[in-house]
Amino acid sequence: MNESDSSQASQDSNIQKSILNELKKNNELLDALLKVQSNVQQRQRKFWAMAIIQVGILAIVFFWWGSKYGF
Repeated sequence: MNESDSSQASQDSNIQKSILNELKKNNELLDALLKVQSNVQQRQRKFWAMAIIQVGILAIVFFWWGSKYGF
């Protein structure tokens, strides 16, 4: 019985190590995904800021042109 208990404990230990390794891999992948998500959010903010600036410039040019040529 002692050998089987030892064998079972060894198997349990190996299973625990395997689970820990998988969890570490998952954590690394999640960290990488969070970095990518952060980069995407930064790019989206830059995109919307540039879009708002471009619309503002178009509005300024439109109103300037309208005031100059009277419409």
